[in-house]
Amino acid sequence: MKNIRANLLVVLFLFLGWKENSSAQISLVNVGQFSNGAQATRVAVSNNYLYLVNHSDGLRIFDISSPKALTNVGHISPSPGGAFFSIALLGTNAFIADPNYGLVIYNISNPTNPVIASQTRVIARRN
Repeated sequence: MKNIRANLLVVLFLFLGWKENSSAQISLVNVGQFSNGAQATRVAVSNNYLYLVNHSDGLRIFDISSPKALTNVGHISPSPGGAFFSIALLGTNAFIADPNYGLVIYNISNPTNPVIASQTRVIARRN
């Protein structure tokens, strides 16, 4: 299996120059980024935190209250052989899809210390 690397994982853009007419002009400016060589697959945002599902690297949690000073405040590695592919946030929970381990739920009430709350293994059935 080839190791897929993504150089640019998180890019935050600041929208400048919005004009209120039918030909609106938008200028994008890169104000922060993070790269650790893993493959970013999904992001979700809640309050001042960005949750990055980062394939075999797991989940990275960033404080984005100051985009120019992007800070990695939390990290969860997947179980051995696992990889995180998708994320949904609801309240204080992060629901993460792992094709090898199923649905993994983390309590993220403290983004600097996420704690596993539950895990459900999903088994594919063939008829």
